[in-house]
Amino acid sequence: MADAIGCLVIICGQGGVIKAAVDKDRIGQVHEGAARIVRGEVDEIAITAADVSQMKGVRRAGYNCLIRYQGRRVGSIAVAGEPDRVRGAARLAARVVEAEMGVMEQKGRIREEVWAGLENASAASEQILAGTEQHLGLGAELEKATADLQQRGRAASQALQLISDLAVRANLLGLNAAVEAAHAGRLGAGFVVVADEIRKLADRTKASAVEINSALAQWQKSFEFVSRTVSESGLVARQQADAIRAVTIEIQRIQAAVGALTE
Repeated sequence: MADAIGCLVIICGQGGVIKAAVDKDRIGQVHEGAARIVRGEVDEIAITAADVSQMKGVRRAGYNCLIRYQGRRVGSIAVAGEPDRVRGAARLAARVVEAEMGVMEQKGRIREEVWAGLENASAASEQILAGTEQHLGLGAELEKATADLQQRGRAASQALQLISDLAVRANLLGLNAAVEAAHAGRLGAGFVVVADEIRKLADRTKASAVEINSALAQWQKSFEFVSRTVSESGLVARQQADAIRAVTIEIQRIQAAVGALTE
């Protein structure tokens, strides 16, 4: 600001304590004119060369103006030089500082809001990630259970095939027994009935095996669909988990950047 105005500038806070100055060794000292302004005795003070030796903490002639923020007297700004010449610059500098304080406060609120939003987003992201990872664990167990059921289904299908083969053999045995009984004539009449019942039982067994095998095939088809769906769901869940991890990392990076701005 001093370079823009072309003069020496000091900024004072409560009690007239110098907070910023081109001459760094003045920081922390009390400027009497600024103290009077902050106390509310005056809003502006023109300090002539004759006043310099009479005022505590004053080294040069200049013009000192009140800095007001949100209705409070928060400090003052002084521009060194002949009072009539630097009065306008001092008043302008005071208004610039007041405007900058408003901007800084607004930036602070925005940073706080952004930080709070990021913290909420980070917490939500971690919660979603935890849920997704739990879903992945359950999905893996479900895939394992589905694979086991499919294996059992294939074993059952093989057993039914064996039963069907035995039914065919029993049917042939019954047919052969009927032929032999016919050859035996009257003596084989009773055995014909038994052979016929064996053939009927074999036919019913084969029909039941075919029916069960058909139902089992539909069951296996449904389980294949479930297995495929579970596998695809697991893939999507893994992709979601990776995406959420990436989002979490990005949120943390933004938090670090916001934190650096706040410092």
